[in-house]
Parts: sequence; C-alpha cells; structure tokens
Amino acid sequence: MFMLERNHEALAYFKLAEAVFEAELGPFHNRTATAARNMKKCEKAHFMNEMQYRTLWETYENDPFPKKGKKKKGKKKK
Repeated sequence: MFMLERNHEALAYFKLAEAVFEAELGPFHNRTATAARNMKKCEKAHFMNEMQYRTLWETYENDPFPKKGKKKKGKKKK
C-alpha cells in the first residue's frame, strides 16, 4: 500500500501491525521496530505529497484527420 501511494490505508495497517506485534512480541522485538519505522515513513510521506490544483482552463485541438461523413444512398433530389 505504501509503495502504491495509498498512504491512508497503509498507515492504518501499520498501526494495527505495530499494536499486534507489541502485544505479542514486546516493544523491543525487530518486527515491532520495523512496523513502527514503516508507520513513521508513511506519516512522513503523507506530508510530502504535492498539492493538486484544478486546471483553470482546458485547451482543445482540432483533429488533423477528421472523419468523413457517410455517403447517402439513394436517388438525388433535383
């Protein structure tokens, strides 16, 4: 999740993992420390995201190869 830039989901999973590891393995175990480190990385990356702004206007280009209209079948009117 963290590598996919889904920081909010990853942060929730890291908090859960840290709580479980701390309860089961203790606060000084390697896996507990890794979960805490990953959680801090995720929190830090959350603030490093660039702001996304709405575009003020959009520009459109004409199609260089326009499609030709369908030919009508039948008799022509005079």
